[in-house]
Amino acid sequence: MKKMKKLKICVASGLAFVSMLGGVFVGSWNALAESAPEAQKASSLWEEVDGITLEDNVDVPDYMKYGKYATSYNDPDNLVTISTEAEQNLQPWELNGLKMTSDMDNKSISYKHTLDLNGFTTADDFLTIAPIPTVRSAQDYTDIEILLQDADDEDNYLKINLSHYILWMAGTKVQAETPNISSRGPTVRIGAFKGLTWDAKGLNNSTDIPELRHRPISLRYDVQKKLVSVVGEAGEMKSVLDLDNEHSVGYGNAWKGFKNNRVKLSISMKGFVAQEAQLMILNVCGQPMNGTALVDTAAPKFSFNDDVKNTPSAQVGKKYPLFDAQCLDVVSGERDYTCSIVSPSGKNVEIVEGGFTPTESGYYKLTYTASDEAGNVANQEFKILATNALSPITIEAETASGSFLAGENIPVYEASAQGGSGQLSVTTEVVRVGGGERVTIKEGEFKPVLGGTYCVVYTATDYLGNKGTKTITYEVAQTDSVIVESITELKRLFDGVQVRFPEPIAYDYVTLVGNKLNAQYEISVYDKDNAKELLDDGVFTPDLEQYGDSVKVEYVIYANNDTTKARAWTYTYDVPLYSREIDERTVGQIEDYFVFDKEAFTTSYNPDNESEFLKFYTEQVATSHSIAFANPLLADGFYVSFVFPAGEQNYGSLTISLRDSINSQIGFDLELIDMKDTADAGTMTYVRSGGVNYAMNGTGNTFEQITDEKTGETRTEEVSSKTPLSLEYKDGKVMDYTGHVVLRPKVGYDGKSFNGFPSGKAYVTFTFNDVTGATSLLLSQLCTQMLYVEYEDGERIPFTDTSEPMIVLSEDVRNDYLLNQMVKVPAAMGFDVVTPNVDVYVTVKSPSGRLVYNRVLADEDLYFLLDTQGRYTITYEAEDADNGTRKVYTIKAKDVTAPTIAVAATELEGRVGREVAIPVAVLLDDVDQNPRLYIMIVTPKGTIVTLGERTEENAIASYTFTEKGKYYIRYYALDSTYNASFTDIPVVIS
Repeated sequence: MKKMKKLKICVASGLAFVSMLGGVFVGSWNALAESAPEAQKASSLWEEVDGITLEDNVDVPDYMKYGKYATSYNDPDNLVTISTEAEQNLQPWELNGLKMTSDMDNKSISYKHTLDLNGFTTADDFLTIAPIPTVRSAQDYTDIEILLQDADDEDNYLKINLSHYILWMAGTKVQAETPNISSRGPTVRIGAFKGLTWDAKGLNNSTDIPELRHRPISLRYDVQKKLVSVVGEAGEMKSVLDLDNEHSVGYGNAWKGFKNNRVKLSISMKGFVAQEAQLMILNVCGQPMNGTALVDTAAPKFSFNDDVKNTPSAQVGKKYPLFDAQCLDVVSGERDYTCSIVSPSGKNVEIVEGGFTPTESGYYKLTYTASDEAGNVANQEFKILATNALSPITIEAETASGSFLAGENIPVYEASAQGGSGQLSVTTEVVRVGGGERVTIKEGEFKPVLGGTYCVVYTATDYLGNKGTKTITYEVAQTDSVIVESITELKRLFDGVQVRFPEPIAYDYVTLVGNKLNAQYEISVYDKDNAKELLDDGVFTPDLEQYGDSVKVEYVIYANNDTTKARAWTYTYDVPLYSREIDERTVGQIEDYFVFDKEAFTTSYNPDNESEFLKFYTEQVATSHSIAFANPLLADGFYVSFVFPAGEQNYGSLTISLRDSINSQIGFDLELIDMKDTADAGTMTYVRSGGVNYAMNGTGNTFEQITDEKTGETRTEEVSSKTPLSLEYKDGKVMDYTGHVVLRPKVGYDGKSFNGFPSGKAYVTFTFNDVTGATSLLLSQLCTQMLYVEYEDGERIPFTDTSEPMIVLSEDVRNDYLLNQMVKVPAAMGFDVVTPNVDVYVTVKSPSGRLVYNRVLADEDLYFLLDTQGRYTITYEAEDADNGTRKVYTIKAKDVTAPTIAVAATELEGRVGREVAIPVAVLLDDVDQNPRLYIMIVTPKGTIVTLGERTEENAIASYTFTEKGKYYIRYYALDSTYNASFTDIPVVIS
């Protein structure tokens, strides 16, 4: 890294100070000669926090000034007397300092400036503090946490915790931890949180030993040894934890330390047992925190990255980059620096774009200079040897011996490199000849899955960029193991959002030689403690606390008859895991669901909801730039709406790629190309797919004739697409925003026949081709998800998924079933944009309320017997992380059976003018529980007299005939589905 952002370069010749440096100083003279500014207070070096007050120049309590102290625990009688005049025995910064008072548990105060720990040993305290109880012998809190955060790697830290149990007198547990080392450490006799000291009287049963002086807590960190230490009550050094000693921290947990030993410091008090807590801060990295104003006598410190180790040589005529440096001061913070260069012949050398070009052989002297606000000056010198020719770069690496078969691991040995300018870095890659694909090197080995020629290529690069290579070739024979065609990797996971890992496309040539037979496989995940979990059907719900920022995924593929898995093929990869909360790993906006080069693209959103879009913009010129959506989307129903913003269309074409979520070898591309020099230019766009040009309505390059109302002049200007363009793939057709069928994909991106997406889901990628300048794409909708953010009081608020998941059935639900017939409940799949795996559950309820199925996974067809008359409900339900949806279908058994009428009488007689009793009829219906019965009289002339419906309220018990002749009493039955039957009883009237 050669950013040199703090390097100031100017030439100042003929000055006295320049002659002091041998006439070679090139720098900012005024920065070194300026008078010191007004002195700072210690409190000004710490960030202000609500609820924490800082008081400058506060005296330490008398019990920290006077008394005696022991020089050894083993010799308690060897006490050194401290006179009543404490100033004669203590340093000034031990007498007063900065007092921190917090009104709430766990509030943290941070030092404003980055601290440089380079060169620190156990002889240097990076922090001296003292817990100060409100009332001596009482305890206000139980813990102090000191956090050193790596300034060059935010995920790296060292945390030191001081824990004092409330019943202890002077013993305090001191523990250290790092990202991969849990808190551990000893209990040490150091300054108690109650302001008391260890009981020297009890050690020798003496009654005349005066009270001991209370010491502050001094913390130490040895940069080279990675050792945390603390100074005890008797002034003795006590080791807390050796962080790179595997015997202390466990095998594989050795800490590598801070990247460049530059850290951010913060302090917090925890475990409050009182209303407030107090702490004295006395010294930070050698800078006293005492007095009404700070006395800064220490010069800034230069720190350099790895470039300066074994200072690289220079080559005459070739640019030599200056070392990347940072200059830090405890009081003044990060400082600008200057650099001067003197040639072997004593001439000043010009610095151009962060480097210089030697013109003669010999030693060049580089001098880095900086000053702090108090006028303290720091210098760092380097001697660089320049030669006319550097020795060639050579690489040595061991070659594995023996014969090699596909599926077996082949070792890749570490290489050593010599020559060049020095500061050599070596990279290693394995390439299969012919296929060209890179093969992953894992734990010093690679595993070829196909027979062929494999090359292990070592590349050594020196400080000046010179390269040397070495290639080792291995011939790998084919074996009778499984062959893996493709494994689709997930691009991103989200905390608490369920996914289903794609099944591998792998064939078993062991069980069925010469024929494709899908191989058996297992999918597992590993948490951050490397604990393995075998997934059921590839379904996985990640948890950020358990898995950390990424999840390791493992595929194991083996032959059907190989129950021992001795020849199993294993593939692993890591997938990033994001939080859905608003924190340092925020997924607060919809853009976080896209995978793109954040160094190349910037993103922006709709302003104040004027319109709905997400814009990707890049100024970088490259052959291509890609933007992919992290989750698989509904394939048959895929939809995208987009706009090409005006003035930012500097590209040859845009490719929209769809790939099957399981088998990435299946899919097609739609390449959008501006249509020029045709009658349809400006209104249509070419869509190239399968080697054929089609046309869609709309264009990315729309031109309008604009007339100036004042001058009347007409000019042609490029504007954004008038209407958001869209493309939809549904039922095997690609359609534009007008509904016009653009094409029916029959040929895939690879030239092979395309017959749809087997998994039902597809990944989408947008790729700009032949970029020549500023380029952007504005996306407004992806499937059912609108791509925008909302604002509140002018501020963006976190993205909320308001789009309901979709439920797609394998076929329509029939509703023409008969009683006692088997009903088919079709399988269903769930689709959502921001939730990659949505399960669909189905519930079937009978007319009586009985649950035939209760939230059963609808991943396959289900059946039930329609054995009850009435309405059955079939309810499909699906939920994503934020929303739910349902589909409800009703089935009612089709009743084709009419009621049966049973009457005891067969024939009746009566006389004119007298009532005739109408016999009671009984209705029988196995389907309909409440059929209806109507009573009618059929006269001798064939006319019908309706008496009405017989019910309990309307008995219709008799009828009086007025004329003689042969009549019929007709019983007419009707059920709820209008199935009817009737029975006639003859009546002779005389």
